[in-house]
Amino acid sequence: MKRTIQKGFTLIELMIVIAIIGILAAIAIPMYQDYTVRAKVTEGIAAAAPCKLGVAEFYAANSSYPGSLQSAGCTTVVTTYVSGVNVGTGGVVTVTLQTLASLGGASGGQIVLTPAPAVNGAVDWSCGGAGALAGAGSKFVPTSCRGTKT
Repeated sequence: MKRTIQKGFTLIELMIVIAIIGILAAIAIPMYQDYTVRAKVTEGIAAAAPCKLGVAEFYAANSSYPGSLQSAGCTTVVTTYVSGVNVGTGGVVTVTLQTLASLGGASGGQIVLTPAPAVNGAVDWSCGGAGALAGAGSKFVPTSCRGTKT
């Protein structure tokens, strides 16, 4: 009896491998695109850091929150993905993102950082999205900014 040794893969095996790769790509590509937008939006949190510090220092010195960018002792920041930072009534720091196609659904959105008094004169911050970052766009808000302290 003569035995034949199979060399290589059958057409069915190759088609199954290609189908598995296609399914994985269909899931991974949209998730990766959301991740890259979220990473770009995170730049807004870093741009707000000096103003957060200014608001906290103002609160520690005066037991009240500043009402403007100047009284908080900071300046607006413009970066690749951030068009400006502002401090409003009650020390609320608002970061406005640029209107860019690379920001996808977060384009032109705002990150709103709201101060709240904590123990020993410290300030806790709550974070959320506004504009394009509210509702369906909230998936682009960084995970550090989803209803938790930042």
